[in-house]
Amino acid sequence: APALPPMTTAFGALLNHITGGHIVSDDEPGKRSFQPMNINFGLFPPVEAPKAEGKRLRGKDKTVAKRRAVT
Repeated sequence: APALPPMTTAFGALLNHITGGHIVSDDEPGKRSFQPMNINFGLFPPVEAPKAEGKRLRGKDKTVAKRRAVT
C-alpha cells in the first residue's frame, strides 16, 4: 500500500476529509452525504504553538530589543 501524506499537509488533510475524516461519529443517525470541498484551514489538525519563554518586554526595553534585533 502506498504511504499517505501526513495530515499536516494540504493533500493529506484533503485525503483525510474525503476518506471519512469529516464524519464525527458512526452513532449519528441519518443518511451520510459527501460534500465536495476545496482545501481550507479547517481541514488541518490544530497546531500546538509553543509558549513564549521569558518575561515580556515593555516600553524602553522593548525599543532597545527591537533595535538590537535589526542591527
